[in-house]
Amino acid sequence: MVGDVDERQMADINGYVSQAVHDVSTVTGARFSRELLVLAPRSEAEFARIYGSSNVADIQADTVIVAGKQPYIVFNAGRSIQMVSGPSATSTMPQVNSAQVSRKVLTHEVFHALTLTYAARRHLPLWLTEGFAEWAGQKFSGLHLTPKAKRAALPSNADMSGSNAVDAYQVATSFVRYIVKTCGQRKAIAFYSKAVVHPTGSLAALAERELGHSMPTLVAGWQHAYQSSR
Repeated sequence: MVGDVDERQMADINGYVSQAVHDVSTVTGARFSRELLVLAPRSEAEFARIYGSSNVADIQADTVIVAGKQPYIVFNAGRSIQMVSGPSATSTMPQVNSAQVSRKVLTHEVFHALTLTYAARRHLPLWLTEGFAEWAGQKFSGLHLTPKAKRAALPSNADMSGSNAVDAYQVATSFVRYIVKTCGQRKAIAFYSKAVVHPTGSLAALAERELGHSMPTLVAGWQHAYQSSR
């Protein structure tokens, strides 16, 4: 852990990351080859410099993945709750505190760091990689978000990075949560893990093999459940 936040916040962040590594490792079976590097700058300007872009208004963290190297996390420690409770947020939220938000965000990023490869980030759809990471973040932080979208449709990569990205992430997470509930956590993680290992393979064939259902069947079942819960 490297940062210029005060000692208490550094200890909190370190605790969240350690717990996240334990939780994600337990679920996925993945392990780091060496200690995870987390950069935690206090100022948003410094976060933007490390992140490599001045457009960081809605970004609280990022996992940097370089081919052949262990990923590392950059955490915007100057932010806490703004990311999910500001005027641009579109998902329905319960009352939360900054610790809960930080745990969710860091668990999401640890999931990426432990499981994603450079090739997987390049080739797999964002609904899969971000949906599973957000599922883990919400599962282990206890912070469950509900999308506001009236109809369920798997978001495209453009949706996941567009003006309504906040809600698109939660729609993707809703689908992942349905997969876990319908097929079981073990099968869902096996599906995700094998998709990461073979990122250019057929997701449809993988779903049939690992989940025991076709992708259209899963999507249709999720859409029915989604509409029923509105």
